[in-house]
Amino acid sequence: MKIEVNKEFLEEIVKDIAELCDSSFHVCPYDEWRAKDEPECREDGSPYLKWDDDIQCTCEEFDMVRDKITHLIEESEGKREKTEYRNGEPPAEEVSNLIDKAEGEIK
Repeated sequence: MKIEVNKEFLEEIVKDIAELCDSSFHVCPYDEWRAKDEPECREDGSPYLKWDDDIQCTCEEFDMVRDKITHLIEESEGKREKTEYRNGEPPAEEVSNLIDKAEGEIK
């Protein structure tokens, strides 16, 4: 099956990512920590530190992928000049491959 990569296809991916982020199986560690009234220590007595992975928001990871795809759509429509991504990192390998494949195909 050949998949045509076009603006509508990429917009559908952005929507799917948003739905995954909002789904019940995605539990944001930061939201859970806040729901416990932001305790200073874990149940075992060890303190939470500012950048502990178990209290970091994972929603932003979904947002970054959506932003990269939206950036690609806008870039292809001439609404945005090529710029660096906000986190300064190149896109994930999958997104990079999608960009290479979609270049010139998006109408």
